[in-house]
Amino acid sequence: MRTLFFITCCLTSFMMSLPVSASLIERDYSGVTGGITYDSEANVEWLDLSFTRTMNLFEYKNYLVTLDDGWKFASSDLVANLFANFALTPEPNEDYGVIKAGSGYSFYSPPKSLFIELVNDLTILGETMSSASALYGIKGFTSDSIGAAHEQYMAYYNGAETLALLALGDYHRVPTGKQIQSFFTYRTAVSGGSSASIMGVVNVPEPTTISLFTLFLCFMAYRKYEN
Repeated sequence: MRTLFFITCCLTSFMMSLPVSASLIERDYSGVTGGITYDSEANVEWLDLSFTRTMNLFEYKNYLVTLDDGWKFASSDLVANLFANFALTPEPNEDYGVIKAGSGYSFYSPPKSLFIELVNDLTILGETMSSASALYGIKGFTSDSIGAAHEQYMAYYNGAETLALLALGDYHRVPTGKQIQSFFTYRTAVSGGSSASIMGVVNVPEPTTISLFTLFLCFMAYRKYEN
């Protein structure tokens, strides 16, 4: 019985350390294939970034009014949680490439394959950088601002894959409607009216400290049970 009890505790700890999955599902919207991305964990839908591309702030706010579908300008907190699903963090990371100094962003030259793959995954949200501009990835404003300058979340690399840039909220610019500017737009998921087309799964591992702490508690409980 004692052996069985200890094995059960160990298995419980092991299961807690396994990764959990968050599904991001592309859905059609307004006649556009993959017009929105559904986050099944947060029950939130994200409008494809290309829908708001080249808009200035005034045009974007008018666009939200005309949509009348519950769409809202996303805060930095919401977008940060979304990026976390892709294991992208704002701190300089040598796993992404050779770090260079930047103001409000991390600059990698050259980037490693891991960063390239993460950016490719991110484009499920809609591509705002394009091969035509010699840059590939995403770039969008959030509702958080300092004066007229809004925070930007962006991740992209150049066509030669010799440089890359990552900024998660510390980079501020005024939305003036440039070709590579867009807005993060979300709503609480609605039932019906949208059809699923493609599914992708992002694994989000639980912190290992949780499993270690659980194992410690199990060991103490076992000692008490043995005595």
